[in-house]
Amino acid sequence: MTPEAAAGPGLLLDQERPYFLFNREERHLAGVLFHLLCVRGNAKRLCSQLRPDWPARDDEIGVYLEYSYLRDVWDAIERKGPEANTRKRKSLRTMLEAFGGRPELLAALDQTMEVREFNHLFVRNPSKTDVQSPATWQLGTFGADGSGFAPEDLLALCKLKWAFRVKPDVVVQPSLGRAICLELKLESGEATYPSAGAEIRLLRERGLYDKRLAGTRLPMRQTTLQRLAMEHLFGTGNVEMVYVTRRGQGVAEPGSSRGEEPLCLSWGSLLGLLEVPAGLPRFVQAAIDLCSVPAEVRPIGERSRRALSADRSISASAGDLLATSLDEPEDAK
Repeated sequence: MTPEAAAGPGLLLDQERPYFLFNREERHLAGVLFHLLCVRGNAKRLCSQLRPDWPARDDEIGVYLEYSYLRDVWDAIERKGPEANTRKRKSLRTMLEAFGGRPELLAALDQTMEVREFNHLFVRNPSKTDVQSPATWQLGTFGADGSGFAPEDLLALCKLKWAFRVKPDVVVQPSLGRAICLELKLESGEATYPSAGAEIRLLRERGLYDKRLAGTRLPMRQTTLQRLAMEHLFGTGNVEMVYVTRRGQGVAEPGSSRGEEPLCLSWGSLLGLLEVPAGLPRFVQAAIDLCSVPAEVRPIGERSRRALSADRSISASAGDLLATSLDEPEDAK
């Protein structure tokens, strides 16, 4: 037996306290919510509460975890042959126009351009046979000096690249033509685009990025980008954005979210719209209890309340657990 195999439990492993009592992973909570929406008619119930004007159709309603429609519909296009590449190029031009691309940009993406030449505008190692997905595009390539793209074009290209990678945590479609998008947070804040340091520096040099100036077009909020992608798919007025946090605003009001701002709900308010079955497995109920506790139970930044001495006994209740967590809040997704 190797020394590694013979070693006992690590010092951080608490063998008397299951992980589900302090698991703060937002994807885990998204999975629990997905389960709840799949039982007791909760998907229909959520739709009727948030959008009573959107009828739920039995043969079309769907619940999706980490909704990746653009990525998957692109993959569903036949990968080989001129017809597939023509369809892909046409789709890219349409989306770039919708995302603010200039006529000069659309003209530059001429349909007669060879596939390799087309791909080489956006990636360092281009495919010779298939028009590559915007999810694979590299800002360091299409945003480099000498690329020929104006700042407005770079912005449209970035939006398209990010739109293919952004994934609302949970989406409920009452019908094929409408969607309720749920972005779920527990302790992290809303992410922004770009997030990579190299991309931020390049876009700042091009005058597109500055957090200090309100009029700067970047960074772009996560929910703003999600709305852009989803409304391109479904059309304006057919997408409801919902942003869920521990605080939220506490009350779910039917009707469309106002303007570009998502409807903000607390976890407790969201779960209050659903029928939560009795007798759930303990690890599922623990996740529900964890996210339902108001944020005020553990004020952000109050480190002393989260510090534990080595011999401190730990209550299994969600309130005590939140007040005594050892972990720092995770970065924005």
